[in-house]
Amino acid sequence: MALVIYILLYADQNNYNTCLCQKEIVENWDVSEEELWEVAMRNTMMDALPRIYYRPDDTVNPPYTKGAFMAAGTEEDFRIGKDDNPMVTTVRGINGAIAMFYPGVQEELAELTGGDYYVAFSSVDGAMIHSVDGIQPRDLLWRLKCTRSMMTEGLLSKYVYKYNSEKKQLEQMYL
Repeated sequence: MALVIYILLYADQNNYNTCLCQKEIVENWDVSEEELWEVAMRNTMMDALPRIYYRPDDTVNPPYTKGAFMAAGTEEDFRIGKDDNPMVTTVRGINGAIAMFYPGVQEELAELTGGDYYVAFSSVDGAMIHSVDGIQPRDLLWRLKCTRSMMTEGLLSKYVYKYNSEKKQLEQMYL
């Protein structure tokens, strides 16, 4: 994983323009990596709230409240069963895989899955969540490789990750 900082230049309903912030510029800010990460995650989360969608067609122009699994008082049932493989993204969908790193998201997903779970970053736009009871990690790796073979851009990772609910961290699996 790498920390990459983009500066939002402009955003409206139809346009989203960003600029990659060079490492040399960030180094001149006199801020620790931890503080930079916190500020970046907080700002990004305010602009693009996390969402979870259970079916691919749920991502097509969903109502703003659809999939709001981190919202207080939601009436939607977000439990993730062994046969479910929902996508975690943002209300924008664009670069939505970042939602996995927002404060509290990984822990909330552990609650929804009942403990540990697998994560496949199938694109920059989202991460697929799988219950450890529902799929073998090698099968998930094979699915990820198949997805990657069909895509020419927007790929994020070729690895499968496991959220360890005891350690409260996302760990790369070596398969």
